[in-house]
Amino acid sequence: MECSLAAALTAAYIHSQPLISKPWPFLPCTSDIRNLSHSKTHIAPASSLHHLGRPVLRKLTIDRGSPNWLLGKVVRQLSDGLVTAYVDSAELGLNMEQIKSDLMFTQGLLHEAHLRRDVSNPGLPGLLEILSKKADEAEDTLDELHYFIIQDQIDGTHEATPVVGSGIRGQALHGRHVLHRTIELCSNIPGIGKMKYLQRLKEYHVKKEDIGFELSELGNLTELGGKLKIFNLENVATREEANQAKLWLKRNLRTLKLIWGAVQQTTGSDVLDGLQPHSNLRALSIINHGGPTGPGWLCTDIRINGLKCLHLEGISWGTLPPFGQLMHLEELTLINIAVIRQFGPDFGGVTKNSFLHLKKIEFVRLPELVEWVGGDHCHLFSKLSSIRCEDCPNLSMLLLPSSVCSMSCTQDIKNTTWFPNLCYLIIWKRPRLSLPPLPHTSMLTCVTVREDDTDVLGFGKNELMVNSYRGALAFHNLNKVEDMTIVDMPLVSLTDLQKLNSLRSLDVKQCESMLFSEVDEGVIFHSVHKLNLRDFHVTGKSLTNLSNYFPALTEFRLNMSIEVEEEEETVLRVPWSSLSYFQISGYVNLFLPVEDGGGLQDLSSLQKLEIKSCGKMFARWSALEAGALSSKPFPASLRELEISKEPSMQSMDLLSNLTSLTRLELIECVNLTVDGFDPIITHNLKELEVYNSNNHHPSIAADLFSEVARMEVIPAGSFQQLEELSVDSISAVLVAPICNLLACTLRQLGFSYDLRMESFTETQQEALQLLTSLQCLGFSRCPRLQSLPEGLHRLSSLHMLQINKCPEIRALPKEGFPASLIHLFTTGTCVDLKDQLKKLEASTPDDLLIHARRKTLQHWKGEQASKRWQQRHQRQQGFAGGSAESDMHSLARESRTTGEGLAFGPAMATPVGVTFLLGRCCVFYPLPMGSPGENHFLSKTSGCGATGVVSSLEASFIRSIP
Repeated sequence: MECSLAAALTAAYIHSQPLISKPWPFLPCTSDIRNLSHSKTHIAPASSLHHLGRPVLRKLTIDRGSPNWLLGKVVRQLSDGLVTAYVDSAELGLNMEQIKSDLMFTQGLLHEAHLRRDVSNPGLPGLLEILSKKADEAEDTLDELHYFIIQDQIDGTHEATPVVGSGIRGQALHGRHVLHRTIELCSNIPGIGKMKYLQRLKEYHVKKEDIGFELSELGNLTELGGKLKIFNLENVATREEANQAKLWLKRNLRTLKLIWGAVQQTTGSDVLDGLQPHSNLRALSIINHGGPTGPGWLCTDIRINGLKCLHLEGISWGTLPPFGQLMHLEELTLINIAVIRQFGPDFGGVTKNSFLHLKKIEFVRLPELVEWVGGDHCHLFSKLSSIRCEDCPNLSMLLLPSSVCSMSCTQDIKNTTWFPNLCYLIIWKRPRLSLPPLPHTSMLTCVTVREDDTDVLGFGKNELMVNSYRGALAFHNLNKVEDMTIVDMPLVSLTDLQKLNSLRSLDVKQCESMLFSEVDEGVIFHSVHKLNLRDFHVTGKSLTNLSNYFPALTEFRLNMSIEVEEEEETVLRVPWSSLSYFQISGYVNLFLPVEDGGGLQDLSSLQKLEIKSCGKMFARWSALEAGALSSKPFPASLRELEISKEPSMQSMDLLSNLTSLTRLELIECVNLTVDGFDPIITHNLKELEVYNSNNHHPSIAADLFSEVARMEVIPAGSFQQLEELSVDSISAVLVAPICNLLACTLRQLGFSYDLRMESFTETQQEALQLLTSLQCLGFSRCPRLQSLPEGLHRLSSLHMLQINKCPEIRALPKEGFPASLIHLFTTGTCVDLKDQLKKLEASTPDDLLIHARRKTLQHWKGEQASKRWQQRHQRQQGFAGGSAESDMHSLARESRTTGEGLAFGPAMATPVGVTFLLGRCCVFYPLPMGSPGENHFLSKTSGCGATGVVSSLEASFIRSIP
């Protein structure tokens, strides 16, 4: 075990450094380093490394050759490749040369002391004392390496240390498995009881048929500390067998979980009596015990008085523990217990000191629980900060207002509020539960109420969501809410909302009575800048009336998502001149006026406009000839315009005054023509997306670029800033005049819904080569396209290529791809192409990442869904965060083993933290796409200053994939 000895002394040195911390909790050591001996030593053969200092200080005549020899062995073993790689992979913070240098210095002092036969050197006792104190700390590090080596031998793996030279894929694989390997190792090692100095054992599985996995193996492990889970206790038949675990002797154990199989069996209660833990235990879980009574040490004569956390699940005891006698209890969880009908301060021998430390309660699947009763001691729950109640169908009373408190309470108690310090409240499936107005105190900052798998009330931080919630709201305790969503709440009025002093954004659906009801003249929301109305019936004066209540809007959304009976055509008049953003969709009866200045001209501050699926919005304008009116429907201030599924949009002349446009989308405008097109609108244009998906309608993109190509003199500045282009006609763009025009600026080019193109001509391939700045190229839903351009390998700036649902493409380009290509996205391809992609993936260097699964693309595109999911989860759980961020940093640490670096954007932590291995990168899911430069993507870097985050261009390209 020379390697183990080296690891132990190395860890001893490492643990003496104040800035170093272990990257994860380790399994404890074996007795290997305790069995060292040497022919010249006067130390007893069984003495361990951490006893070296005391004999030397005690017996000045001792032979100093033993520790000197020991350090010599360590220094030699520090050159061992496994130890070196292990220390590096764990990123313990020091290089091996420094460790060897310091140990050799100690060895020199020992050698001098050995020659002189004295210990007069004042540094020697101190150094030996440090070794004595730090050797115990080294045991955890030593045995983590030991167990990994053992598991490698069992499974034929290489988990003890990453294989040097395996690249980032190997690093990521190691990072994913290292933690759960630590947990599983001891379950595969029979006779673990022989490791009597074991200090950490995460799990132990009792196996009935296998020798060496009996519960008695735990008996000799008296040094066990920290957390321990014991599974498969149904394999323990008698109390005598349970006694052999000797849990009452494990004074260092802090958390214990006793778990029987999921299928409950009748279990002798005396087995549980034999599993009594030491009184030092702080957290206890008992799960799926099938016996009729609980253990005496918990239910009658409590022996674990210092218990802070108690979790009972799947039990059917006739008598539950006297919770009121657990004076230090902080967390109580009761799950799937049919016998509980009432819970409250009178339950379980309550005194005036009961529940004073209780902070968290969880009730889950308690079918018979009816109420949380009050009584003389209802004030004892004053420290409670978190309540979770899920699937308790008969629960009718939980938060009792003071007026409902027991008549026997004193007047002072009756005037106090139950749970005054409650911060988190989660209620799921509450068919009979009556709640007071929420939040009942200003301390309650996180609330989730769910009915039939739908959140009806959600409150967290500065956000409030109410959806068909029939309970009352305490608006006076919601003065910090900035963002509110309200759906189908007929009893809520604008007067109620005026109490929300910090309200900035309001989203309203199916609450027309609230908006149209008579209110006092003084009801004005000066602080509200964003308003979203969903399924709101617009009349001639309705928006004008709203402007009286919300005079300071800068963003306004008007969305109709339901089908309505034919309504009378109505003029759309938007009364807010302060708007910078306006969106309208689904209103088939609204149209923009031509007279009185026309359209939206009064919105002089408007920067962004979206019009979707309205149908008649430009009906009055289309009746006029191009150029007939000097006024246009849009204000010249517009910088971004998106019009989709709008058949009334028939002429490009309507856009001719928009000289400040930077982004233009014209999608499914089937009647649109290029009549009146003025190239001046392209002078500042950076993004252009124009396509129809129906083969029966002409391609406006083809007509547009054909007209530009025919111009004898293209106006100066036209298309000179265009960076991103998405169209439905390959042939219209891949012509020399257009590609020459776009050569210097175009970085992203996407072809979608080209239903005619079959193959590339030589002229078109030559034109493609003119796009020297092109970085992203995509072909999506081109059903007849049979091949990719053969000259792709000459596009030296190309980083990303996408092939989506082009089933006739059967082969990759013969000359391959350019060396610059990093990402290749393919979905919906034919079998032949899939086979070629598999071969390419097997043979290509790590520099090309092939994403051949739709699921991966959805991760990239999941920005809004992920954010909504995460926000809801945070409201439900009462906290943010998770494991993704730590996993990401762990991968970054481990990459240093091979000298590679990982660059990454700031991680948005998720509760799951799942990683997907994609060649030489890792994508975390849910993957919230943030602002440019903030996308959570890991990639290899070549230097300390390099960055591996996806650029804003690449991020938008991925988001735009249909």
